[in-house]
Amino acid sequence: MFNFGLGALTSIVVFGIWLFTFAVKAWALVDVTRRRQDAFPAVDRLTKVAWLVILGLSAAFGFVSSPLSIFSLAGDVAAGVYLLDVRPKIKAITGGRW
Repeated sequence: MFNFGLGALTSIVVFGIWLFTFAVKAWALVDVTRRRQDAFPAVDRLTKVAWLVILGLSAAFGFVSSPLSIFSLAGDVAAGVYLLDVRPKIKAITGGRW
């Protein structure tokens, strides 16, 4: 039915990984913009501005580079730290439903 070579399949998989990781980085960046600035020091984390810079650079590098580059992987880690550590703590003290 379909005659995909290994190169085409690899390209599709890499594109899928890129799309997923970029979406996670973009979600983290949008989420940090929605949080109150005074909530970040209240949970003993970096400031909102620092997270905006980190996640903005993460999304920018993730958009223009391969999902397996060192900059993209560092951005994945940064987005993961924000989404799995900082965001739940901020939600707990602000009562945000997102």
